[in-house]
Amino acid sequence: MPTPAIPIILEVWNAIKTKIEVDFASDYSGLDLTGRVFQGRFTDAPIVGSAYIAFIDETERNGPSLTRYQGDIRYQIYCFNYGSNNYTRTSAAIKLGADVHNALLADRTLGLAAGRIDNIIVQTAALDGDEFGLNSIGIAVLELTVQFQSDRGI
Repeated sequence: MPTPAIPIILEVWNAIKTKIEVDFASDYSGLDLTGRVFQGRFTDAPIVGSAYIAFIDETERNGPSLTRYQGDIRYQIYCFNYGSNNYTRTSAAIKLGADVHNALLADRTLGLAAGRIDNIIVQTAALDGDEFGLNSIGIAVLELTVQFQSDRGI
């Protein structure tokens, strides 16, 4: 079989960015994330009204035949939003996280070739940026587990 152009880890990472780098003006948050979604972990104070997608790990196992692999790829998405107090900033971050969550689950294949992605599972948590020196910023943390199939593992 021919080698894919990029490993599935990167293919999924790029697809996640494409799915969430959109205008949510008519959704919960009312924010436009066009040009405000970044890949990798944030190292400085983030742009408020943005999302950062971080790769965590990939685990694979043998599939139903010797030429198929199944696996899980995990990513974290950090959604940043502003608020004047703990409740408003946490609520604003959760609304942005809900928009991102809905955008991802609208197409559980992430628009990739048939048979590549089996499912996406999303877990959500919220943090107060004040605890980390990010004043007046709420953070929604979405952890994605993307279940995939491949003919060569990653």
